[in-house]
Amino acid sequence: MLYKIILSSLLCLATSVWGTDLTPDQAASQGKWEQVISLLEAATDTRSLLLRGEAWRALGYVKKALIDHEIAWKRQAADPVIRAWATRTSAETLLSHQEYAKAATRLSAMPSDSSLEEQAKIILVRGRIASVERNLQAAVTAYQLAHTQAQRAKIPAVSIQAQLGLAYLQPAKPEFIYNLATEAASIEPTYSQNALMLAVADLALERNLMDLTESILSHITPNIGLGRQRLEFYTIYEKLLERQQRYPDALSIIARAVAVAHNVQADDILMRLEWRRGLLFKRFGDNDRAIAALRRALRYLESIRADIPISYQKTGTSSFTQSLAPLYLELTDLLLQKATQVTDAAAQPLLQEARTVQEQLKIAEFQDYLGEICPIATVTPEHISDISPYTAVLYPILLANRLELLLGIGTHQYQATVLVSREEIKVTADELSKALRADTIEQQAKNEFVVPARTMYQWLIAPIADRLQAAHIQTLVVTPDSYLRLVPFAALLDQDVFLVERYAVVTAQSITLLAPHPIAESGNVKALVAGMSTPGPVVDEWYQRGFGDTVYASFVRNRKRVAVRGGSAIWTRALTNDPNVTDTRAISRPPLTSEGRDFFKQALALPGVQLETTAVAKTLSANLILNQDFKSTTFGVAMQKPWEVVHVASHGYFGGSPETNTVA
Repeated sequence: MLYKIILSSLLCLATSVWGTDLTPDQAASQGKWEQVISLLEAATDTRSLLLRGEAWRALGYVKKALIDHEIAWKRQAADPVIRAWATRTSAETLLSHQEYAKAATRLSAMPSDSSLEEQAKIILVRGRIASVERNLQAAVTAYQLAHTQAQRAKIPAVSIQAQLGLAYLQPAKPEFIYNLATEAASIEPTYSQNALMLAVADLALERNLMDLTESILSHITPNIGLGRQRLEFYTIYEKLLERQQRYPDALSIIARAVAVAHNVQADDILMRLEWRRGLLFKRFGDNDRAIAALRRALRYLESIRADIPISYQKTGTSSFTQSLAPLYLELTDLLLQKATQVTDAAAQPLLQEARTVQEQLKIAEFQDYLGEICPIATVTPEHISDISPYTAVLYPILLANRLELLLGIGTHQYQATVLVSREEIKVTADELSKALRADTIEQQAKNEFVVPARTMYQWLIAPIADRLQAAHIQTLVVTPDSYLRLVPFAALLDQDVFLVERYAVVTAQSITLLAPHPIAESGNVKALVAGMSTPGPVVDEWYQRGFGDTVYASFVRNRKRVAVRGGSAIWTRALTNDPNVTDTRAISRPPLTSEGRDFFKQALALPGVQLETTAVAKTLSANLILNQDFKSTTFGVAMQKPWEVVHVASHGYFGGSPETNTVA
């Protein structure tokens, strides 16, 4: 019944129009952000830049908002009200752009003569920054203070926002959320009231208070704004219908939301809506319509990628990997499922599309890793044979409940499905990686890598081995996914035969990121070759920064053994009383002694580097930087030149964001 009431009310509102002769401030108070931008399109004064920037931010165009707000803030207006507004709203935009440290610094420059109202708003933003940075205690403190200040300043809207922030961080009783809804219902103007009511409805739905969510949506339906506010209404209502398992009604609401999103050109919301629609069709078993919806979602995502800020957590996981990469995998999953249900000829375009989606994902991941959406030159070979004769390209695709092997040979795509879970692959890949990096002679002698190497071979290579042999493949190019990037494919074992004994094994991030042809075909190649066979003073920094943790853990575990042998200590004092310590990053590192430094140099020596780099430099007629010449300053200067090939043979640490990665 409520569904019909809400739907009929919204239909009646579909043609309602608020006054068109509005000032920018009036348009903003009604959430008519497109009109704000239109009215201020040619404006250059500070106040207009601030308001236009807020409109851009509300519409999801954070980078455009950042441009307006940075210009306005740098002007340092004489009017303290404008100056305070510029400081706060530019910090909010930096927060939306996920530049958290810069946003916090911006707020610290807040004018001391700011009004009580502005101070409450600033403290609220500080709470939001602390919250996204997972500094929960600081966030709670800030939200509590913002609530108190807002009450003193008599700005209930800010008080409600602060309480909402607290409710997401701490357990909140249902009575508290009901009271928030009551408070929000008294806010003026109507647009602001609806915005707060929707925020409370979203919280209520998260806490499974579905009756309250329904009540709020019913209450605001007659006055719901047009454009993005209505889209937010539809989004919450669709989630409620899904929670109630009313899937056909949820699809109906998505269809109405899509129509509104098209009218306001909200590609970011269209992407989410089509994604939700695809998942609902998948739930019904209607994979054809699910694929169509996910294709549209991916198209919208590709169109807005440049406007989506990317951040890294302390664990190294990026926001892209968590929030957007699953869309690529959902579409790939359904394409591969459908390919198994049709003839080989009909499967070819589906498999080719799955490969293309995987390439899109890998390019997006690379841009994500760089931290910006920079232009990347890509070359897509029409056929695998265009790369090189007798070459195959393997895409191992990790899905939740299975492993899919997508193999390209010549003009044909082949598919093999292995019923092994993502978690099993993760565990085995980790075992193999650790075993191959055994840090003691005793561990190396155990050959602990053999079992996981054979297991991984059975999963990754055995299902396609006959096809590789029949096509007389000589070079196998692997574009690994997820945890498989930890695996050196050359070391996979078929009984006692390494994969590299049968094929030239190449690991590539993507076959479209680099021109896939032999280097010799490029003519004269501008190449730089660098390497370190024996490390120098860098071992001290390497040790202190924790990048040599495998060697360091060996020191800790063998500490007593060294003492028994009567050998010299390699550090100046005891590190831990626990000989089983393996996670050494939390241990404070004392300075290395000369004996410890020698031990580190021996452990990190790479005897084959000199032969390798000399041979590569000779083959490419390249510049060579080796050993004592391989310094950060020398290498940094050399890297200023436009090299086509850079070959580095040394130690490195790669994980998390680019700023945390190191070559030494």
